[in-house]
Amino acid sequence: MILMTGDDDSNVYLFEAMRDNDPENWQYTKHTIFSSPPGSTIGAMSAWDIDGDGAVEIFIPAYSDGGLHVMKYEP
Repeated sequence: MILMTGDDDSNVYLFEAMRDNDPENWQYTKHTIFSSPPGSTIGAMSAWDIDGDGAVEIFIPAYSDGGLHVMKYEP
């Protein structure tokens, strides 16, 4: 899985391999996991399991709204 921001498109995306057991196959699905108001700028994310519960927290800086959004990723 790959997390990526759209920067000025106001979104955060999760790209997931369609066949993760085949390194020659680069087909993926794209999921929008966070959206801020149109025209907003999203900064570089950070991810870490900060509370030790086994799930990763994703930190999303949203410069335009002055916020830091935190999401928990649980597969």
